[in-house]
Amino acid sequence: MGKRIVAKAKQLAGEIGLVDDDYLLKDGAAWFTAGRFSVRIYSDKRGVECWVYPLGRESEPALAQCVAFAEQLPKPEVVSLAAHRDRR
Repeated sequence: MGKRIVAKAKQLAGEIGLVDDDYLLKDGAAWFTAGRFSVRIYSDKRGVECWVYPLGRESEPALAQCVAFAEQLPKPEVVSLAAHRDRR
């Protein structure tokens, strides 16, 4: 992961504050700053991956990661985002 990408992600993270809500990962990947952690989320048709790094040390090995594969999911039911919010 290039320094330019990390720098741009940090710049954007500082410009956009997210509240506790539902969001759609539009481009298949995103960086988030959570306290003193950087969190990378990546998704494609095979599944989703998440890596957690110390803030500012994103080029070092991740502290933690998780992977979930789409094939593990039950058959999808049709649920709108509004219906999902109503279940909370």
